[in-house]
Amino acid sequence: MIPSKVAAALTISGMVLGLAACSEETSTATTESAPQEAETTAEAVTLPAPDATPGDPVDFSGYEAFKRYHVKSGVVEYRLEGMRTGTETLYWDDWGVKEARYTEVTVNLMGVSQDVKEKLIATPDVVYTIDQTTNSAVKTKNPGVGFFKDLNEDEMAQMSKQLLEATGGKRIGTDFVAEQTCELWDVPLSGGQECIWKGIPLSESGSLGGLQSSRVATIVVAGIEVDEKHFMLPADVSITDNTVEASDAPSE
Repeated sequence: MIPSKVAAALTISGMVLGLAACSEETSTATTESAPQEAETTAEAVTLPAPDATPGDPVDFSGYEAFKRYHVKSGVVEYRLEGMRTGTETLYWDDWGVKEARYTEVTVNLMGVSQDVKEKLIATPDVVYTIDQTTNSAVKTKNPGVGFFKDLNEDEMAQMSKQLLEATGGKRIGTDFVAEQTCELWDVPLSGGQECIWKGIPLSESGSLGGLQSSRVATIVVAGIEVDEKHFMLPADVSITDNTVEASDAPSE
């Protein structure tokens, strides 16, 4: 399905580069003067509601030492333009162990437009991509984050830096997005730029197959209590498990 592939490609890119920039955040200094960061309260944000009747919980156990982001919990609301036009809302908790994204966009590809309404739930090992119009989901391995989960803080920083350098990424300064100062990176892998705040991409631009896309945060709220229902699967959801290796699949 085209929208799922497009969303997966852009999401994985954000995961990988977010981790890579994370390793540089505390070690790279800047002499540029930045505007004062402002705090936004939860009351100022209109957010997607969790499922009214959630189903099974997702297993987030075993990741107690994992810290993907430098903020324990929060929410970011994005505006998407280009190949995908619409909105996206990111929730996270436990330093990024728990993550949920609500995406409501129109995908424009080769003259064809399609409306997409998805919810994505990610652990350091797996990702559930849920089509909210059909209440069906695909479970896949998390290639952007999973191999970092067993590394200690120093090993993660070193691996992230090597990954960033191997893909040609380079920090080029700072920017101010959604009232937050973020590190601006040139990203040849995506043909664009990313601005990272505490490990979280606040702005991303690039091209996929010559088609331009951008995702820019409009609101950031950090340190709030996030409803656990956001990290639960919908009731009666139909799941296709693509994490099973061919050799492990049951024979007919």
